Amino acid sequence: MVDFESLSDQDYFKDTKITSRLHFENISKFPKNIFLKKNSIDSIDLLELVNLDSLVNLDGLEDIYELSGIMLSGNKNLENILALSNAKTAATYKHVFYPNKQYTLVLKNNPKLSYCQIVPICKMLSELPAQKFIVQGNYGDCEHSEALLDACELVDVNDDLIEHCFFLYPNPTSNYIYANFCERINEFEIFDESGVLIRKGIPNENGLNEIYIADLAKGYFLFRAILKNGKPITKGFVIR
Repeated sequence: MVDFESLSDQDYFKDTKITSRLHFENISKFPKNIFLKKNSIDSIDLLELVNLDSLVNLDGLEDIYELSGIMLSGNKNLENILALSNAKTAATYKHVFYPNKQYTLVLKNNPKLSYCQIVPICKMLSELPAQKFIVQGNYGDCEHSEALLDACELVDVNDDLIEHCFFLYPNPTSNYIYANFCERINEFEIFDESGVLIRKGIPNENGLNEIYIADLAKGYFLFRAILKNGKPITKGFVIR
């Protein structure tokens, strides 16, 4: 567990072993890209980021394997959580406390966060009773739970489908990204971290697609494959 009320030494965090829970709270000058400096991110399953004024995105958390609980609250500049897109949900959920009640999912008072309909969050919403999640005070499709539930209807939360119907590599990458689709994929789209569509295409008949991305800026991107039934499945990738 990492639980810092203040943070001044990034090297200390870099050398700290994380076992399951990552908690940062009330840090006005949260170090930029600090998660990119950490090698044991994949062991996290409980994520709590609260009142971090300078937190803009979650880049560096792409390797989280599964999540049992999420609390993102009071982060006034948080815009992008796509780094969590590849995470699965745990077989058993855990609790976060807000303020003194037990929840599994808290997305509250992140006024710039407009896109939350990623697989782990949508799956939690589909499986949790209403008293175990809070979604309010965000923006766009994340503004409240009803809006997010509607947006999640277009997201396929079937982990087996995501794993066996859509392969994306290498990740991170620099010049090309290769996408291998099953026959159920109708088209694909690539979005930058602000949600702008920058690539669109139809898969090759053999299922393997080589996509040139060296002309794009470095950063985090969302690759969305559209099934023949119209539902999207998504994965994130990084250009370095």
